Amino acid sequence: MRRTLAGLALIGAALAPGAASADLLAAYRWENRLLVVLADGPSDPKLIEQRAILADDPNGLQERDLIVLEGVGNAPVALPGGPVAPQTLRDALGVKATGFAALLIGKDGGVKLRQNAPVVLDATLYPLIDAMPMRRREMQERGE
Repeated sequence: MRRTLAGLALIGAALAPGAASADLLAAYRWENRLLVVLADGPSDPKLIEQRAILADDPNGLQERDLIVLEGVGNAPVALPGGPVAPQTLRDALGVKATGFAALLIGKDGGVKLRQNAPVVLDATLYPLIDAMPMRRREMQERGE
């Protein structure tokens, strides 16, 4: 369940930062958590490491309703609301114009984690998600 982000200038450019991120990612709200991974290019060592970490446990991502969105370089990529550019997403989420960034966005649309290093699943990502009240309810309902 990986989607790649890359070209965002069309939709969010005229919107305020908060409105831009809300509009860009609104289709996921209340349905999915997002891990937004941003990198300058496909050869970024942190991006390569992040991909390897995520590939180790696709079931854990799915259990947590987590979708990975990648904004890599300048290549245009489609979101449910239309094509977007990584720089527009960076601006909307308040992320530096260059470099690696990983952000966890909750089902409510709020940024829950922001870091400039790959996110480790068992040590960082899963404990953070599993402590969220909505996730706890989901686990109860599923009998986990």
